[in-house]
Order: sequence, then C-alpha cells, then structure tokens
Amino acid sequence: MMHNAKHVMGDPMLPQYDGIREIMSREPVDLILTDFIFLGVFPLLLGPRSERPPIISVSVSPLVLSSVDASPFGPAITVEEKECNRKDFFLDCIYTMPDMLLRLSVDALEFPRSDMPRQIEFVAVLPRSSPAFRSPDWWNELDDSRPVVLVTQGTVANTDLNDLIGPTLAALSTDEVIVIAATGKENGSLAVPIPANLSPRVSPGRARASASRHRSRSLSRCAQPPVRFSKTRPMEQMRGDYSVSSRNMTP
Repeated sequence: MMHNAKHVMGDPMLPQYDGIREIMSREPVDLILTDFIFLGVFPLLLGPRSERPPIISVSVSPLVLSSVDASPFGPAITVEEKECNRKDFFLDCIYTMPDMLLRLSVDALEFPRSDMPRQIEFVAVLPRSSPAFRSPDWWNELDDSRPVVLVTQGTVANTDLNDLIGPTLAALSTDEVIVIAATGKENGSLAVPIPANLSPRVSPGRARASASRHRSRSLSRCAQPPVRFSKTRPMEQMRGDYSVSSRNMTP
C-alpha cells in the first residue's frame, strides 16, 4: 500500500497540478470535481482558499479513515484499538482536505463513526442511462416481511468464497431472513455445503443488487451474478441481465 500511495498516487501529483493550473490560467473555473485519489488538487487545497474554486472529490471505495469507533480496515472493539485509532492515518487527508467528498454508497454499509468528517456526504449512485428494469422472479419477495442480508467479498478479496460468504450462509441458516450472495466472479466453490433449508437461485449476467436490512436501505454494486438464497424455495434459473437500483438518494 505504501508503495502505491507514493508512486502510483504521489508521483503524478505535481504534473497533475501543473495541468490544473494551466487550465485555470486559460479560462474561469467555477468548480473542480475529481476522483478521490487524484492528488493533483492537493497543492491547491494546501494553498490560500481565495485562490482556488471549490473542490469536490468522488469516492467509489469504502472509507479508509481513522476514527475512535473504527480502524481504517475494520471495527475498533477494544480500548487499546480505539486509543490507537485516535492517531491520524496517512490517508485521512484524502477525505478531510477537499471541501466535500461524495461517497457513492449509503452510510449503512460503513462502520458507524461518531466522528465522521462533516464534509463526507453519502449520495448512493449517480444518475445513469440504462435499459428498462426487468425484475427477477424473486423481486416481489423483498417486501419488508423479512430482513434482507447482502453478503459479498467484492471483486478483489474473493479468491476464496469461504472467507466470508460460506460462513455467512451457515450462520444465517436458522434465521428467518433472505440472503443475497454476490460472488464477485463467474466461478467459485464453497467448502461448506449450502444449508438444507436454503436453495440457490442464480441470476446470470451483470447485476446491481439492492437490499434492505430491517428498515435501513443498502446498496452495493457487483459485476457478477448474485446468488440469492431463500428458505424452502425451489431452485430456479433467472434469465437475462438485469439492473436494480435502490430508491433515489441525494445529499
């Protein structure tokens, strides 16, 4: 991580900054909208506020941010962990220096932070053009009668689906819930058998999975077929690609 932070993100910073300055010298700039790891705006952020326009960063990644309540990569449970997390993490500046950071998600998918920086806003997904929505056969079962749990290992840490998806299915096998498992890849196997009271329904194609847990809304994007498990339901094959979005959410 330190190597990438220095060379992949840090080395291009000054040439990026020079490019921004060149654009600002040619024409008025009312706002700079940038990816959250585009460090070319940092020299501007460190300079006088009166000499730059507002700068807004957009992040598609989970927060990697120090907190008294959570470590950059997980919850802070013990007193020692919480005390350690009071120290600034070297990536904190990515979130705290821009005038605003738009996180393309909802806060229910993050560890709760009582000290969340005020400039971070959760805005769900950006508006997009897409074909008409075609709901899968089980869509009507997401009617708030049972909690819905979405489990995924993402598209990076999904080499072994037994790290999280397998244990989650086993742990929830006796609960009255609906589980949506997004595998992050086309192929994968589980070392533990799927519980007898759960039956998989596989939705092929690219998907966007939306889930609600109790009464809070959650959204997660996946570039893989999600596998949806429900209790005592027959196996079915869903046909066709589909795209699912949660209700419109704005800052």
